[in-house]
Parts: sequence; structure tokens; C-alpha cells
Amino acid sequence: MMAEIDPSGNLNANVVHAPSERTRFKFISAIQDKKFVSTQITTDYQGDAWSGSWTLGNPDLVNGTGISVFHYLRSVTKKLALGAELAYQATPQMPGGHVAVGSLASRVNIDEDSSLAATLGNSGQLHATYWQKCSEQLQMGVELEANLKMKEASTTIGYEVSLPKGNLTVRGSVDSNLVVRSVIEKKLLPLPFTLMLSGLLHHSKQQYQFGCGLVIGE
Repeated sequence: MMAEIDPSGNLNANVVHAPSERTRFKFISAIQDKKFVSTQITTDYQGDAWSGSWTLGNPDLVNGTGISVFHYLRSVTKKLALGAELAYQATPQMPGGHVAVGSLASRVNIDEDSSLAATLGNSGQLHATYWQKCSEQLQMGVELEANLKMKEASTTIGYEVSLPKGNLTVRGSVDSNLVVRSVIEKKLLPLPFTLMLSGLLHHSKQQYQFGCGLVIGE
């Protein structure tokens, strides 16, 4: 269980439970101004050669609104995996009351220390990532998000530095919109606590955010 709260009472909470080696459930919720602004429920299943997940976002059975996303990924060879994604959204503000978007996905494991993944949707959305393990302490990745119909694109470069002897992990990213993010995690051994410090800097909007958190459990 993980949660963070600010002086105004706004709360972000995460609950993750793995009842078996193949299944995992995740619940995410956010409260702002004493109201639930977002809720997400995810179920993951890992098979021998495939994986699937089902996500519900902001479900409202009374008004018939919400978002449902289904993922399926299957290994074709030891290095190549192919899959699909189907997203469905229902809301009265949308023409027709609902919309469905399908996407094709692929993942290539170049070697044990690098991989390439991409998805292409029928709405013109393109998402591609590349991950590289540079050493035992350093990992880096690049993410590209583009809308082919709108001719818009953004790129993000991220990194993770792990120092096992110091029980310290540093993660960060910078994107083409001049947004810089960073998170520092420090395990407070022998206690089962992890101290987290985070920061966000949006250069173009001159916005700054800082936070701290405490994770209980391994």
C-alpha cells in the first residue's frame, strides 16, 4: 500500500495485491477537494507464453460512464512478441455516447540488456519505447508519443540509477516539453520503510512541485 497527501488534504493512494504468482490486482484512487476525482482498477494475468490485463477507469454504473481497456500480448519467438489493445469509453458528452479504439502492439527483445516496443492505433496514435541496461547500476530509456493525424509528437528520456550498497535508487526524466521529473528512494534498513522524495519542474510554465512519501513494506 502506498499513499501521499498534501497539506490541502488531497490524497493519492495505491493498493497492489498478488494473490498468486500469475495474478495481480491494483487499485488506484485520487481525492481532491473531498471528492473522488479518479479511480482505476486493474487485473493482470501472466501465462506461460502470454499475458493479459483488464483495466477499469472511473467506472460509474449508475450513469453508465467509464473507461475499459484490455491488453493481450503473446510471445511469437524468444525475441518477438505481438499483441493488441482495445479501449472503450462511454460518456454522454461524446457524440454517440461511446467510442472504441483498437491498437496493435509489438515488442522485440534485442538482447538481455535492451528491448524495443511500439503500438499503433487506428486513431493515428503512435507510441514507441527503447530500453537499455547500461550497467548493473544504470538503466536508460527513450519514449516517443505521436499523433499522426494531428502531426504532434513528444519525446521523453528517462534513467534509473541504483546503488545497492547505499540502499538508494534515483529515477528521473526530461521531455521535449521541458518537463523535468526526479524521484529518490532510500530504504531505511533494517526497518521495512522506504523514504521517497520527488520533484517536478516545468520550465515553460514556470511551475514547481515537490513531495515526500513513506512506503511501508518491502
